Amino acid sequence: MTVNAAGRDVPILRARGFTLLELLVVVSVSIVLVAMLAGLYRMVGRTAVTLANAKGEWGAEQFLRRQYLVVHPATLALDLFRGHKDALGFVSYRSARHGENGPPVLVRYEYEPSRKRLVYRERDLPPWWGEDARLSLRQRLDAPDAWWEDTAFYQVDSVDFRYLDSITNTLRWREQWEDKTSLPPVIQLDITRLGERKAVVLETEVLSFFMPSGY
Repeated sequence: MTVNAAGRDVPILRARGFTLLELLVVVSVSIVLVAMLAGLYRMVGRTAVTLANAKGEWGAEQFLRRQYLVVHPATLALDLFRGHKDALGFVSYRSARHGENGPPVLVRYEYEPSRKRLVYRERDLPPWWGEDARLSLRQRLDAPDAWWEDTAFYQVDSVDFRYLDSITNTLRWREQWEDKTSLPPVIQLDITRLGERKAVVLETEVLSFFMPSGY
């Protein structure tokens, strides 16, 4: 208190600031809250990415299964089936671009180790593809242009296509399919990612009739 000229007591107002300890406590709590929020944000982001990838891969698996179920019978006649350890190719009625109502397409699944992905490619067949012109057709289809592509599986460490040989008396898995008279009844795609292995099994029932040229 102080006394003014009139003899009255006037209170003195003093501003009270934060002590160093209080500032340290506030800063520490703020850092903890920011760290918790950042961790929560990263966790939510990772979960969203994981769910998106899982949904995309599930769709790719189902699409591949359905696609192999409707292999075009001319696939073997024109030597368009490719069955290797890291690649699979055939002609299918199911297309990623045209759906099921469009023309059949030549499809290929190929592993790219440098980019750690299993890439999907498809291309339209020429109008005369059903004719007996294997050499001209092979040369045209092997050309790198005119392929439409998308990624089927991301972040893949290894890919292994295996083909079940049931022609002999004993069942046997092969790394390459060389039979020109029949398709493998079962194909197993093994995908390894971060030490975990996933198996996708494909089966087929090939239609036993011939389609007109161009269909």
